[in-house]
Amino acid sequence: MACCLLCFDDAPLEDDPKGNRPYKFQISMMDSLTKGQPVCCLTYFCPCCVNMWIRYKVLDKDMRKYTCCQGYLNNPCFTAGNCGEETCPWLCLGLESCLCLGPSMSSSRIYVMDQYDLRPDGCDNRIVRFTNCLMCFSVILDILAIFIPCLDDAAHIVDFISNVVYHTTIGCMAGQVNYEIDFRKEFEVVVSNEFSPIAVPIKEEPYQS
Repeated sequence: MACCLLCFDDAPLEDDPKGNRPYKFQISMMDSLTKGQPVCCLTYFCPCCVNMWIRYKVLDKDMRKYTCCQGYLNNPCFTAGNCGEETCPWLCLGLESCLCLGPSMSSSRIYVMDQYDLRPDGCDNRIVRFTNCLMCFSVILDILAIFIPCLDDAAHIVDFISNVVYHTTIGCMAGQVNYEIDFRKEFEVVVSNEFSPIAVPIKEEPYQS
């Protein structure tokens, strides 16, 4: 299955400004399988609780900064900050983690990327695209199985595989984000009598096709 990742492009989206940023995470999502433990495994088995903990760390343990998905999913029908986050942040985060786990973890990751001017590793792009493609294929096969009964067993198998891949991807994201936050905290210095993180990221040339 790992070979399937090579079928997906590792380039950032053309209109995504994050793709041209000069810095990247300290570890890729793939590396978090070894370097991001035990958070990676804990997220697989208890994703909602770990997701809430990761967001808490991402926000510097200040839940006053919390809004639903940190505003990254705002659209004409929904605007973060109008869902009671100010009065019940933990309740809202719990609902977000249970009902929208994927977008919730992605929002924490994007928040860290924006905070430290990071871009994703090319392999990260492949993993996310493979996961999204597999989930879509699973849904399509489930629909076809309704009308073609002989596809029912295949649909169940693909459902199982897609769920394993999905939760593994969420775990890799959590391990990567947690590692980055811990790394930054280790390099705090006094600047103007305040603590702020040193810029000690891994710098590479922006992606070029």
